Amino acid sequence: MSTRISATIVVILGIALGLIGCANPNPQPPGLTPIPSLAPVATGTLVPALQPSPAATKPAVTLNPAAAAGEQLYAQNCATCHGARGEGVTGLGAALRNSQYIKTAGDQAIFATIAQGRKGTAMPAWLQANGGKLTETQINNIITFLKTLQ
Repeated sequence: MSTRISATIVVILGIALGLIGCANPNPQPPGLTPIPSLAPVATGTLVPALQPSPAATKPAVTLNPAAAAGEQLYAQNCATCHGARGEGVTGLGAALRNSQYIKTAGDQAIFATIAQGRKGTAMPAWLQANGGKLTETQINNIITFLKTLQ
């Protein structure tokens, strides 16, 4: 019989403790408000915050003078076929950003490709000596810029 009474007491105590816990599940010190009230504020839109700033669209690294000159020459002469950011243009020019060819071919091979063009493709010869409009220095500056895209 004492086991039955002990079990009953345990059950009653459990229920009592459960009710006490439910009565005040989050006790607060006196004088505090459970939900803070704030002064109304005008709400703005988040869309402007999601737009990239002009600084975010440019590389954080400052280009050396040769690469900066090459970037301008690239924009004037190469971007039409190879894309403004070297992404390539379908049916016109190969992607030059993250290009395995630019990474591994070496400056002389890249120079030859730009200077002489590529037979059977839309890539013309760019070196003045080959009928193009760029000097050797300008082609070297473009190569220096292309390496920054890797």
